[in-house]
Amino acid sequence: MITTQETTVAVSGLTTVEFDRRYPFYGIRNDSSSAIQVSTVNAECVEGADGVVTVAKDSSFVIANCGDKFNGTVLYLNGNGTVTVVGQYSDSNRFRAAKKGGETVDINPTSISENHNNIFRGDDLFAKGYDINDICAMISDGSFSDIYIGDYFTLSGDIANVPCFVEQTSDDGTKTLVESTQTVTYNTKFRVAGLDTYLNTGDTAFTAHHAVIVPDGVIGRNYMNGTNTTSDGYIGSFMFASVLPVYNTHFSAKLNNHLLSHREILSNGVIGNQANSWAWTDVKINLMSEPEIYGLSIRGDGFDVGVNYRQFPLFRISPTYMVNFSWCWLRAVYTSSSFAYMGGSGGAGAGAAATLFGVRPCFCIG
Repeated sequence: MITTQETTVAVSGLTTVEFDRRYPFYGIRNDSSSAIQVSTVNAECVEGADGVVTVAKDSSFVIANCGDKFNGTVLYLNGNGTVTVVGQYSDSNRFRAAKKGGETVDINPTSISENHNNIFRGDDLFAKGYDINDICAMISDGSFSDIYIGDYFTLSGDIANVPCFVEQTSDDGTKTLVESTQTVTYNTKFRVAGLDTYLNTGDTAFTAHHAVIVPDGVIGRNYMNGTNTTSDGYIGSFMFASVLPVYNTHFSAKLNNHLLSHREILSNGVIGNQANSWAWTDVKINLMSEPEIYGLSIRGDGFDVGVNYRQFPLFRISPTYMVNFSWCWLRAVYTSSSFAYMGGSGGAGAGAAATLFGVRPCFCIG
């Protein structure tokens, strides 16, 4: 049984390929020297028979899965040679690229980010023998040669001197938050959420090839502000101005200086219950926007989105990775006193700024 979305099959006569899940479509690239027959319904897979498609040598085809609605996980191949098969959620041919004049040519699916942005694999990159330098080399050259959505590497460590607040109670029983520091300890998988997601965005174009990384779990817990206010927008928040810079320093060193900076639009002012001004800002590690998780804004508005309007492919293809069973802050201003958050089960919400929620940041490497 095939447990990855893409596989290479050595076809010798009638060959059955069984996946661990049902895909609506299969992309087929015939790398052999002769034609291959393909079917999702005809177990004999004979040329010219009903439900059988012939894929010529050195060509590709996308076949709809017409097998059983709930259990159609089998693909039938017939012929001799090597075939690459990709389980797909759309009928786009990822093995082909458009050229001027409408002409198309077959391409290697491991050569462009658009293809890998639509394939969930979920491999442990360190277990495959790569280190962070190897991973970033495959990213920075734009080949993404063995990098797919859902692939991950595991990091652990301690982030020292992270600004935070501690609650103090005065003699009259009044509780206030007093600024302090903490050490954040983490051990989690950091997962590929998107490839070249921000390419060519920004008032200064972000031209470096990159992978967006999101941890499976929260990296500590903290406050957006020490009081329930959003008056200075996200840029002026305690989270962005004080907490995340310490994360930047830590992970820049942890990732051998492969953490990339780019420009984003962030809110810096609020009127009434919504952000009303913004500024282009240098960003390395940042909280996610609502569209990057859900595909749309729910609590925030345009000043909270900027260039961060694309849903990360990880959450589009496999929404289960949205959920980490720990509430975490998002960057959107909701009211004059609250910011957006994602609930532990993935639901969208908003909480008072002086509330303790998880920090689940995203960042780019390359």
